[in-house]
Amino acid sequence: MTRKMLLGMLLAISLLFAADEKERVYFPPDTPYLEKVCKTLNEQDYLLVEDSTAADWKGSLMMTDLSDSIRYEILLENKSGGPVLAGVFYLKPVAGKIVLKQIRNFSLWFAVTNLVILGLFFIRF
Repeated sequence: MTRKMLLGMLLAISLLFAADEKERVYFPPDTPYLEKVCKTLNEQDYLLVEDSTAADWKGSLMMTDLSDSIRYEILLENKSGGPVLAGVFYLKPVAGKIVLKQIRNFSLWFAVTNLVILGLFFIRF
């Protein structure tokens, strides 16, 4: 009787630990926003690993440009099946007006300095 109880407890403990094991996913180290990818994978019960040979899944990041944000989809591929969508996160794009303002300021100051240099050249003669 005690042997059966001990065997039952051992089986229950092994099942409990087996249920907590997460699927391992490999992403290349040069993947952008790896911190957000890791956070999203942890929410979906996946574990990010650095070794590709120890991974069950190979991950990739797909970007979709929306009008007000950028959507990143985490796709996982297994050797035996097709891609699986593991999660999604959104980021705001860089504002284009800031870049245009910087280009305008650079062009203005470039023209001013060239006019000053041209003026100094003719004053010399």
